[in-house]
Amino acid sequence: MEILQLLGRASEYRDDMTGRHTQRVGLLSGLIAERLGLSPRHADMIRMAATLHDIGKIGIPDSLLLKPGRSNRESSSA
Repeated sequence: MEILQLLGRASEYRDDMTGRHTQRVGLLSGLIAERLGLSPRHADMIRMAATLHDIGKIGIPDSLLLKPGRSNRESSSA
């Protein structure tokens, strides 16, 4: 559990324009799972796993991740 939280937090350090975004996504995903009738155990697993949805940001260079505007072929080779 602690490792999942730390990994989710690490992705926020790269680009947290929305403030605690990964925690909100996790919370909402867990609530949706509960409303769909999943067991509390499964809803908790979804809640924890959903915080990792932006983990790929860790491997993206700042020149692309923090670039204003849309990305294109020229900017993706930077």
